[in-house]
Amino acid sequence: MKTEIINSIKNNYKGIILVLFAAFFSSLAQLLWKFSSTYNHLYIFIFLGFVVYGLTTIITIVAYKFGNLSVLHPFFSFSFIFALLFSHFFLNEIINIYGILGIIFIITGSILLGIGDF
Repeated sequence: MKTEIINSIKNNYKGIILVLFAAFFSSLAQLLWKFSSTYNHLYIFIFLGFVVYGLTTIITIVAYKFGNLSVLHPFFSFSFIFALLFSHFFLNEIINIYGILGIIFIITGSILLGIGDF
């Protein structure tokens, strides 16, 4: 079983890394859209959000070339973690125990699903 897990990681690691980048950029795009609603509808944030989200789409499509969808897609849930961190650092929102537990569950679930390619 240990070798199957290692083989799964070896077969999908490029895709996993790319999907994590896509999750990061997806959350960044949403932060930019939040800025547009917070700072009196500054259209530059809306435009930048769409550009970054377009980049997310391209990265995701490329990532799917380097792994199985059933392994890679769960790692996109890391966008929730990035959104939580962005909201804390840029919007001064508070991370409570439920947010921390959510992060733990997301990471655990993504890893369990991500190694399930054997």
